[in-house]
Amino acid sequence: MEEIFKTCDYITVHIPSTPETRGMFNRETLAMMRGGVRLLNFSRADLAVSADILEALESGKLAKYVTDFPTAEP
Repeated sequence: MEEIFKTCDYITVHIPSTPETRGMFNRETLAMMRGGVRLLNFSRADLAVSADILEALESGKLAKYVTDFPTAEP
């Protein structure tokens, strides 16, 4: 996953929500990503830490965050 985070401009997510994957998109993993990356989460909302996603969007680290499981936070 680290190689994907460091090299891709678009990252799409298609994995189940499990104890191992919940919160996998957090401050630490987002910091590995290239600036301006577009993250497309077609899995579950709980894979992403909402506060960290918002911070990455505000800073420009994430250019876009798309999910088909929206929450009230982002």
